[in-house]
This record gives sequence, structure tokens and C-alpha cells, in this order.
Amino acid sequence: MKRVILFLVFILAIHFAYRANLILAASEEDATAIQKVIEKYLEGISKSDLDLVMSQLSLNYSGPGYRNIGVLDYAGVKSALAERIEMQKEHTKISISDLKITNLNIKDNKATLELEYILRTRRLDDTGISINERNTRSVSLAKENGSWKIIQIIFKNTEPVDPDTEDKF
Repeated sequence: MKRVILFLVFILAIHFAYRANLILAASEEDATAIQKVIEKYLEGISKSDLDLVMSQLSLNYSGPGYRNIGVLDYAGVKSALAERIEMQKEHTKISISDLKITNLNIKDNKATLELEYILRTRRLDDTGISINERNTRSVSLAKENGSWKIIQIIFKNTEPVDPDTEDKF
């Protein structure tokens, strides 16, 4: 009887170890896919590419507006972003660097993370005004039809970056 119980415990241990490896592999795949979504989103921002930005957002997006003012759905984000891009695309150079994703938590088809990056903007007119800031955001994502999409971005913090650490465009 002891041998039968030990054998069953051994089989259960193998089963759970196998399932744990599958979960870890799925989580690594998801983490890589999520990082790509974030990178594409920020690439779209830096290139003033509305379609690229919007392709990373869920049609079910709902979150606070810029600097947490108001609430925007997908159409609201698209409209606000289109207006902003139109205003600055010919007059402003945008650069994003030092991307850090922390506190990534994936559970089932939902994920949350903290996003930090440096955003540099420079006017291309005679003023040459530059703004350099470190941005921190909370991002929520959902897996929809097998693809990760951003469902909410919350602006947590924006602080100036020391001009001495500034990269050249």
C-alpha cells in the first residue's frame, strides 16, 4: 500500500511540475508579447503614427485623459491623439528612450504593469524649445482574440530630466 501511495504522489508531482513549466512558458510568451505592444505603442508616439498607436489599444479602451483629466474611450483617445499629432508633427521632434517595464503581473487574460520612459520633445522652429521628462504610467492590458491590447493607461508621474543627461536627437 505504501508503494502505491508513493507512486501516486510521484505521478502527481510530475503532473504539477509539467503544468508549472507550461504556465511559466506561457507567462514568458505573454511577457514578450506585452513588451512588444508597449514598444509599438511608444514607437507610434515617437513617430506621430496614429494608426500604430491605435493598433495597440483595445476597442474597449477606457481610461483617464491626458494628465488624468476626464475619461476617454477608444474614439476619444483617437480624436485627442489625432489633434495633438496634427498640431505638432511638422513642428516637433519626439524621442523616447530608457524604457523600463516593472511590476508585470499576468493573470489569465489580464495584465498590469508599471511603465517608465524618458520623453524628449524639441520644437523645430526658431525657438528650439526642448522638453525632457521622465514619465511613469500604470498600464492595464487584456488578451483579445489571442493578442494583447492596452485597455487603460493611467498617468502617474511626470518629472523633468536633467538636461545634462539629455540625448541628442
